[in-house]
Amino acid sequence: MPLPGGSADKLGNRYELWWTVLQVQNLLRGQWDSIRVEVPGDDKVEFELVRDTVRSFHQAKRNAPNGKWTLAELASADAGILQSIADHLRKPDVEFVFVSGSDAHELGELSERARASASLKEFSEVFTAAKEQQQRLSRLQKYWSNCNLETARDYLGRIEVRVLDEMSLEDQATLGAQTLFLAPPANVCSEIRSLLMDSVHQTLTRDVIVEHLRKAGYVLRQIVSTDRAKLLVGALTKNYLSGTRSRLIQGCLVPREVTNQLIANIGPTGSDCVLTGRAGAGKTGCIAEFVQKLESDGIPVLAFRLDRVDPVASTADLGRKLGLEESPALVLAAAAENHCTAVLVIDQLDAISTTSGRTTNFFDTVEALLDEVRAFVRVSPCTSFWFAESSIGETITGCEGCCPQGITMLR
Repeated sequence: MPLPGGSADKLGNRYELWWTVLQVQNLLRGQWDSIRVEVPGDDKVEFELVRDTVRSFHQAKRNAPNGKWTLAELASADAGILQSIADHLRKPDVEFVFVSGSDAHELGELSERARASASLKEFSEVFTAAKEQQQRLSRLQKYWSNCNLETARDYLGRIEVRVLDEMSLEDQATLGAQTLFLAPPANVCSEIRSLLMDSVHQTLTRDVIVEHLRKAGYVLRQIVSTDRAKLLVGALTKNYLSGTRSRLIQGCLVPREVTNQLIANIGPTGSDCVLTGRAGAGKTGCIAEFVQKLESDGIPVLAFRLDRVDPVASTADLGRKLGLEESPALVLAAAAENHCTAVLVIDQLDAISTTSGRTTNFFDTVEALLDEVRAFVRVSPCTSFWFAESSIGETITGCEGCCPQGITMLR
């Protein structure tokens, strides 16, 4: 039976439960070792994640009473969130995540500035020098028992603030399940929810969760090791570049401004881009230049051509056709484990167009691959930047048009 304090009621909250399901999926990806839901005696957090010696406590609140979480609202007697955060962060190996459908801009901005600062002096004289930031920091220090500046910066650097509405949480969990299991994602999420509801106060390791899901009929897709994934990604991309260079005049690339536009669009939230133009406009060279720049910057990149692949019915089959052992999205994510950015380049996207004569099932496979990459963008630190190319200038799904001459980037 759950301990007193409303554990069962809290766990039954849909918003909190969806966030917990999402973090269980991250655990299945290897980001954490175990999860404990509703830690006894700690009624201010939903669960605790553990990785080696690091402990991460998560608190989820669907909405703020007044629409946004100001520092005063977070510290109110009814919420007591800031006080709870300080209680947990007194231990140096602890992190704290606060997620809500309502914005917590004041706390989030201060935490970002603390992480960005290289020293206490820089934090004080640069990142919180503005009057507004000084006032917010001063209020926060008071809420944290008048702690000194060094302690405040330390706490802030270990706080992550996330803003997600309930529908977005559900969408992310569904997409996340799709990347992990070859089974209906809604069914997988339902089984994870049931396991969580039945495991209040218990510590669940990755092996325990995997075995439970296996017995329920949901077998985890093969997750390629980081070292193996790097080799596979590197070999496929090298092969792609070798084939591309062989078609260039004297093997030389002509620098293009569009390439710089593509590089500039790589950001923390991911994006979908299409490079389009008529045959002979120079898209192949632009793609090769793009991939080479990414590699020189140390950014994991996986590039391949669709017109060299026989139509397949699943993303896993596509990966095996390419020699990757699993879906390109899963392998790239594994290769980029310690990077904040990863790039997937799909060349010759028109190979699945209506004019190509190829099976429509292949279109569904590529669409599923897009969904998998978007899922990784939303649920993991890895940012995937989508880039696809049409060699005949036709309109591609998701684009509003094309360029009759030259090269155009569409988002």
